[in-house]
Amino acid sequence: MTSWRRSYLWQIVSKEVDAMKKKFGMFLFILLASVGTVYASTNSAQTLSLWYEKSFKEKSEQVGAETATALIRMLNENRMLVKEMNEALLTAVTSHLDKMTGDTKSGIEEYKSSIMQDINTTQYELQKDSFEEYVINRKIEEEIELEFESMLDEILNE
Repeated sequence: MTSWRRSYLWQIVSKEVDAMKKKFGMFLFILLASVGTVYASTNSAQTLSLWYEKSFKEKSEQVGAETATALIRMLNENRMLVKEMNEALLTAVTSHLDKMTGDTKSGIEEYKSSIMQDINTTQYELQKDSFEEYVINRKIEEEIELEFESMLDEILNE
């Protein structure tokens, strides 16, 4: 419960307590002013006691109802706040997920395009040369490599 809500409830309760103090003060004044009458008639004491009990009960019920109403209002406000926060969080998560999914899809598409381009290039090069020419070129490349290695070996061993 937030501090301003506690403060609000405390103000309500304080006002009611102050009102009850005033009523109790008036009650004491009336009681002291009419001490002789009260002693003279026991029925009036009982009537006064019943009046006090009834007044106290009514005020207590009124304070309880106001407190319950304030609590219900605060709970509804909290419920709305939580609902708004959930909606904002859901929106943020959804937008982040959409962005990440889009980035991943575009990365996959770029990689796919790159692989397809490499395949097409290789296919084109293979179509240019026949397989026999390819084997001959590989053999020539291997012979050149061997000769180069032997020349290096001779130079380095001198």
